Amino acid sequence: MSEFTLKIDYSNYFHDYSDIVSYLLSLKGIEDVIVKEEEKTGLINVITKYKSENISNERIKLEILGFLNLLNNPAVYGFDKHYKGKDIQCINLHYNICCEFCYANILDILYNTKGIEKVESDFCEKYLDVDSQYTISIYYNPKVISENEMQDLKKEIDVYG
Repeated sequence: MSEFTLKIDYSNYFHDYSDIVSYLLSLKGIEDVIVKEEEKTGLINVITKYKSENISNERIKLEILGFLNLLNNPAVYGFDKHYKGKDIQCINLHYNICCEFCYANILDILYNTKGIEKVESDFCEKYLDVDSQYTISIYYNPKVISENEMQDLKKEIDVYG
């Protein structure tokens, strides 16, 4: 059984999670769904347990965003593919990101890079503080993505920060 967590900004409109839970459970391969709202940030974590032979985490991400009508909005604030190996490494990058659209572009690049397993940041907590430098923590599998590839990836996302 695989697990995937998507952290999104939708709590301002969405306190009854039964519709999204029911919808996701109706998809072939999804076995369990938990939705938790973070008290500090108001972001919600949609945690799914699924059979990877029936559905991918990419499809789950698109189903969540599509169901909530967020496909064209910068609503994703983090993700966790729940890598089960012990060899995960973390790098922390620091940026002065100008807006949520630039942050969303960074997350898209990271999400779509093979070997990136989890991304967390303090972007939501510091967003209204104009002088803030944001920290993005990137957890990656060094067996899949090398140090050189991580440096190239950093250069690619430096454009947004």
